[in-house]
Amino acid sequence: MVILSIAMKQDEAVKVVESIDKNVTFIKKQGMSLFFETPNDDLYIGIIKKTLKASPGFSALYFNCSTQ
Repeated sequence: MVILSIAMKQDEAVKVVESIDKNVTFIKKQGMSLFFETPNDDLYIGIIKKTLKASPGFSALYFNCSTQ
């Protein structure tokens, strides 16, 4: 499971991350943390970071990705 911690634009972040591919599924929101199910967490952490940094509106926001 990949955990994306982001304070702002959470709903938009879910849409961007789920659009990466069909294997990324939003599970739940808990506070500032968004939980996603992926087939390979270590691989998808990098993909999620790159995708968000390349998306307009997210390049200047602070966020953190981790696994559980």
